[in-house]
Amino acid sequence: MKIIVGLGNPGREFEKTRHNVGFMVLDAFKGARCPDKRWGFSKRFNANVINLPFSTFRLLLIKPQTFMNKSGDAVLSVSQYYKVDPCDILVVHDDLDLPVSVFRLQRGRNAAGHRGVESIMEKLGTKDFWRLRVGIDNGSTLRVDNPSEFVLERFSKCDLHTLRSIEDKLTSAVSNFLTK
Repeated sequence: MKIIVGLGNPGREFEKTRHNVGFMVLDAFKGARCPDKRWGFSKRFNANVINLPFSTFRLLLIKPQTFMNKSGDAVLSVSQYYKVDPCDILVVHDDLDLPVSVFRLQRGRNAAGHRGVESIMEKLGTKDFWRLRVGIDNGSTLRVDNPSEFVLERFSKCDLHTLRSIEDKLTSAVSNFLTK
């Protein structure tokens, strides 16, 4: 089994905010791979989940329904329940250090101040899992006094358009994690 985790905050007020780009990428991947499947809430994991066959293994998509800094709770419970090794987990999250059109697929890196990633590292006891870091910096962050407020703002129409224009590349990056 492999697990793909999209990070974000639950609730309508956080939809299309920069911090919820992980949810957005997972929704795009789901739309491309299994558009008829619906997210179901798992009380056991406190997450929205989709469980589906993929090639020679099972694939679990999860969107934790805790706030960002508690994301590790859901990831730990899912990985323990299914006995999934951290190297078979991909976490998709926002990255303030990358421009909006840039993303990186990496493994074993530090959290760089991202509270959701820190929570996952703390709960799993390792940083040896995959991450798809999706840029959210539109160049205005230098003028932002409080980055934690910036990440909770909605994307501008221009930035949202830019993200949608690279959706295929982002879903391909997720597929690359699954196949390579």
